[in-house]
Amino acid sequence: METYRKIIGYLQFISFFWATYSVTSYFMNNPFESYTLPIIIIWIPDVFGWTTLFVLIGLFAGFFCVGVLEFLKFKKEE
Repeated sequence: METYRKIIGYLQFISFFWATYSVTSYFMNNPFESYTLPIIIIWIPDVFGWTTLFVLIGLFAGFFCVGVLEFLKFKKEE
């Protein structure tokens, strides 16, 4: 059981960087004509730039992958 938890821990580390890199590079290398953004985040490209927005979206995808893998971990039985 402990080995399973270690494997999931390594997968979390790898999947965070993989998801962050792949989503960010996808948005940077495949630009659309225009992006429709929700009102709550429409100010980010104006203030920080599009690259920062794409990096933030990539980080969100990385944290989502870590959360999914954390859900797969079993609770330690006592």
